[in-house]
Amino acid sequence: MRSLILVLLLLCISLYGEGYSDTPDVEEKELYLSYAVVPKKIYLHQQFDVTIKAVVTQQRFLDIEYAFKGFDGVTLVDSKPKRVIKGRYYYDTFTFKANRHYMQLPTIVAKVRYSPYHTSKTYELEGLKLESIALTLNQDFAHTICKNFYVEKYKTTRYSPSKVITLFSAVAKGCDLKDFHIDSIAKQGFESIQNDENGSKMTYYLVLDDTLENLEFSYFNLENDQYEKVLIPIIIEDDSVSTQSDLAPQDSNHKRIKIALAAGFMGLFILLFFLRGHIIYLLLAAVALAVTIANSMAIETRCVKKGAKIHILPMHNSTLFDILNKEQTLEVLATQGEYTKIKINNTTGWINSEDLCNP
Repeated sequence: MRSLILVLLLLCISLYGEGYSDTPDVEEKELYLSYAVVPKKIYLHQQFDVTIKAVVTQQRFLDIEYAFKGFDGVTLVDSKPKRVIKGRYYYDTFTFKANRHYMQLPTIVAKVRYSPYHTSKTYELEGLKLESIALTLNQDFAHTICKNFYVEKYKTTRYSPSKVITLFSAVAKGCDLKDFHIDSIAKQGFESIQNDENGSKMTYYLVLDDTLENLEFSYFNLENDQYEKVLIPIIIEDDSVSTQSDLAPQDSNHKRIKIALAAGFMGLFILLFFLRGHIIYLLLAAVALAVTIANSMAIETRCVKKGAKIHILPMHNSTLFDILNKEQTLEVLATQGEYTKIKINNTTGWINSEDLCNP
């Protein structure tokens, strides 16, 4: 009997001690973070992916939310991760860009979202220190480091008496085409550029000498770890063939030459008439005058308003290369949709048709 009472007393003491222990409870961790994939080789100015592995200890939650602090030599390209879920493991991939040789990834600050009004406390994953490698640059390098680069289509048309404009569209993976630039060409730029999860796409223009037979440049292929050449043939197209409502700018040049020749012959025939008195010279002068008038009427001119914006192409977001500082009468070459093609200072461009003066 005494033994039974003693056992009960010890049990009560044990239960009392557990319920009122001075040792605080250990807080359960709700989120575990670690690096899953970090590239071993990174080139300067390259975009690279870093994958984080996250494990949430709770069964029910809405999302894992991320923030970043302490960038050093890197830029975050997109704060929304590409996510792959394998059981309890969340593999979230972020894309960064290397801006310096020595760099450090930002500290990743994450929390678990349980509801619109409730989250876990924040957990941090310290940023890693990394190094990038500077490429030995090719002379024709277009400042593009990609997994692949592909030219979809291209077109070249007359821009001025000695210049052509080449427009091409290209798609690439594993890079941001905003860095694309060919150092040896003075006038170039983007007509459009877009990035999504499938890659990057751009429409690009370049103003080139009309003696150039091919446009050549290179990009660095990350999959092959070497430079790859890109060649675009320069084939000058007649705008009247490629766009039914458009006319080739050189056609108006031919008309101007015809006018000048006809006017010259007219003056010559009139001079010969006065010197020799033969009526045939007067008739030939009349024919030359008719040719001059006919070709002059074939060249259409219109008044263009002050402040009219002149674009490279007939597109709303096309590159702007000039703005008229006064009202001018300019030669009209063609119309396409809501745009009118004009000639100014031996250069062609497009204006919105609303910038034409009322007739």
